[in-house]
Amino acid sequence: MAEEEPTSWKDEQALEEAPAPEASAAFAEEEGEQEWHGEGDVPKPDEDVGDQEEEGELMEDIPGAATEEGLTAEDADATAAQGEGVAEAKAADEVMEEEKEDGSSAWWAAEKPTEADAEAEPEASAAASDDPAARVEIDVGWETTAWLLEEDGRRLRKLERLAGGEAEATEEGQLKVTPSSAEPPPGGCGTGHSWCEIIARALCAMRTGEDVELPATVADFASSMEFGDGLGIMILEVPAAVSKKPISGKDGAKLLELCDTQDVVAVFTTAKEAASGGGEATGFAEGDTVEAKYGSSWASAVVLEAAEPGAKVKIKWDYDKTEAELESWDVQKKESAQDAQEVVEFSAGDKVEAKYGSSFYDAEVLSMSMEDGKVKLKWGHDGSEAELDASEVKLKPDSQEKEAAPPAELKEGDKVEAKYGDSFHDAEVVTPETEDGKVKVKWGFDGSEAEVDPAEVKLKPEAPPEPPEKLLVIGFLRPRLEVELRTMNRIESKAPGHCLTNPRASDDGPGVGIGIMELTPSDGSMAKLIGKGGAMKMKIASISGCSFEYMAKETWGLKGLSIAAMANLPADVLAELKETATKLCAPGKGFLAADESAGPWLRAGHAEAAKIPDVIENRAAYRSMCFSTPGLSEYISGVILHWETLFQDDATGKPMVDIITGNGMIPGIKVDKAYDKKGMWGTDVGPLGHPEVSTKGLDDLQERCAQAYKKGARFAKWRNVLQLDPKKGLPSDLAIMDTVHTLARYASICQSERLVPIVEPEIVPNGDHDIDYCCQMTEKVLSAQFKALADHHIYLEGAVLKPNMVKNGLKGTKASAETIAKLTVQTLLRTVPVAMPGIFFLSGETALNEDNEEEATINLSTMHKLYPNLPWHLSFSYGKALQKTCIVTWLGKPENKEAAQKALKARSNANYDAVFGKYVKGSCASVGTDGNVLQAAGPY
Repeated sequence: MAEEEPTSWKDEQALEEAPAPEASAAFAEEEGEQEWHGEGDVPKPDEDVGDQEEEGELMEDIPGAATEEGLTAEDADATAAQGEGVAEAKAADEVMEEEKEDGSSAWWAAEKPTEADAEAEPEASAAASDDPAARVEIDVGWETTAWLLEEDGRRLRKLERLAGGEAEATEEGQLKVTPSSAEPPPGGCGTGHSWCEIIARALCAMRTGEDVELPATVADFASSMEFGDGLGIMILEVPAAVSKKPISGKDGAKLLELCDTQDVVAVFTTAKEAASGGGEATGFAEGDTVEAKYGSSWASAVVLEAAEPGAKVKIKWDYDKTEAELESWDVQKKESAQDAQEVVEFSAGDKVEAKYGSSFYDAEVLSMSMEDGKVKLKWGHDGSEAELDASEVKLKPDSQEKEAAPPAELKEGDKVEAKYGDSFHDAEVVTPETEDGKVKVKWGFDGSEAEVDPAEVKLKPEAPPEPPEKLLVIGFLRPRLEVELRTMNRIESKAPGHCLTNPRASDDGPGVGIGIMELTPSDGSMAKLIGKGGAMKMKIASISGCSFEYMAKETWGLKGLSIAAMANLPADVLAELKETATKLCAPGKGFLAADESAGPWLRAGHAEAAKIPDVIENRAAYRSMCFSTPGLSEYISGVILHWETLFQDDATGKPMVDIITGNGMIPGIKVDKAYDKKGMWGTDVGPLGHPEVSTKGLDDLQERCAQAYKKGARFAKWRNVLQLDPKKGLPSDLAIMDTVHTLARYASICQSERLVPIVEPEIVPNGDHDIDYCCQMTEKVLSAQFKALADHHIYLEGAVLKPNMVKNGLKGTKASAETIAKLTVQTLLRTVPVAMPGIFFLSGETALNEDNEEEATINLSTMHKLYPNLPWHLSFSYGKALQKTCIVTWLGKPENKEAAQKALKARSNANYDAVFGKYVKGSCASVGTDGNVLQAAGPY
């Protein structure tokens, strides 16, 4: 699909936004604006009748605002000399539309083709189109092809302009790009085919925000290019200290929005190392042992035919002996054992660590072949045998030598790793040696202190500096996008020193820099600048050729964003909230929900347990037994209490709060006053047997929160209940609105009294709905919940979420643990901001033929096994699912205290393992289904 060479960035933008020329007239009017669809120059901004008056008034209102004349030619020269980009200087129309002496467009780095070139070009194009091998075909999925075809296929046309060829997206999810020439377009690199593939893969990756792998040759080409005119490619470095999230946005949405308004493609990339001894530099020889790209991973193969540098490589896969032909950058030489600089010779009986998947495991060498460098070994975990390359095997350090090594000399303030339970965690040395020979450390996860044996403390190695992220930018307006991204990142990342009231010396002058304009809030300047939906902001940015972002006053200064202004709370309160939330989210730990209004044994569903008298003495005895369980704080960070328990003492007169804190846990308090089953008038009756309900307790919540904090509570819990019924459309919008705003109001009151709020919008599992309906409604509720939290100025870093897992109804079709994990995590990723430090699941009811202790633990473990790198602390806040076996073991008898404590600790340990995805089904003793409940006393 050939197009005329653009003459300015405005032309390119108009081309991108316009439908196909044959499908429209030369001009189209929409909402008073003229959009160019025909040939010739694009109307200049002052010729745009629909916008002229509005923009003129606006620019007069802004002192010092950029005008259409843009920057001077001197500014442009200074900018180019600094190597920071010339996009701002080219905002001036006379510079943007300047013609070269030979008549070629100022946007093309290469000269216009000669007549001879023009005659030869159709032949090359035809040859490229007729040869199937010259066409790039990528399976991208129907979602991506549908995205490419949106808005009359403007993204597909963008791909054609940048790639220099014709593109087709099929409904089957396949993208086909045929280069118009064997050579890349001016400013490109490699071959026409390889250049098309780079552009196609980068553009498709923008839809999901994924990183793309970049061949080393392309990275080298980008690094060598100077900022100039024409189609080109460049790589921007994003410092490791500045997160790439403010640039890309959630799933890359922000970066996509920027690129959609400009003729560029920008994606984060990882550059592949140059092939060892072959590839683009020297080619490949027949018989070379290589690694070749297969999907998103690398697999071993052998070269079948010699290949010249840059040519395609014909290979045969080792794993199934099939043949394939790949681009040279998708093939790299594999160093054999004979070619290695240092060959490690293993002997039978050697204790080694060998690679299995992406990790190393203990094994024992059986034999080694020096001919091919293969090592035959036996795995330590199951006794099976395997044969690996010597490069995937390493000698295991001698444990005796390791023990004999002198201990590291520690000093106060050293960053160390100290043993906590079965694993090592970050800590800081407080006292190198105590009177009893221990090392006193302060844990990094919660700030508490402990004395540890010197043998269980090791200096933390200094981490190498993080490499910068690489952002690949391809297209005509790449310098301008760089400036826009840098400015946006400085504003939105809130990094110290990035936004100053007084610009730095480097920003005060011509070229790329940052200028700050002060506005008077009372005159409505901000509203005029932003406009409805940000439309006016985009217009000004387009006219001036500059990035344009609004900064609140609180973002100025070396300290960056003032979170106090966001949450309307003093800085010391916010700091305390964040510290408490961090401690609650200690690695592996969760909550013990002990906030039952009556004795928890009444809801354990056990005939003998139900006979225990529900009197205050028995409740105190049971609670003190649980809270004093030795070592419980290894797995439990916080204990949620009923109001009675907060002010209760044990039989010896010791306050329950002191028992909890003395055992290394944080007390919390349930502050809601439940709900009235009469429900909200006018709402339908749900599967709980009553209408939709509203939770009570806001009227005196402020006073009760202050009282609870004074007594020692440091976090709070409030629960709203929603019912599901697809036929009746439950939960109703009214119930959802009441739930989320009640919880947000509660959270704001808690934070004002220094209590970390647990936000619990619980969707109960009662009913016959399937898991998909629960998934749909949970996503709807959580989306509304975080909108309400934002409306009420909740400081997310000082709060935690307690949602239901996405599950089927108790009478619905049973979903597997894998399906529950997948849909639950999917819902959370779509709705919960990463600023929320922790998510603690409620266990929820299970069917009568299911063991709710095991079910809750397995579901949590499955989530972490399938999704090990989630952005939040994903843990548990279980009541009966922690206590059921403990209750049935105790049965109100003092002589059963120790056994009951062991049962509670064992199930807590099981859920601790689940937080790391390591729980083994059935490894923790449980009373099984003997202990389920018909919910006679309401949901538990």
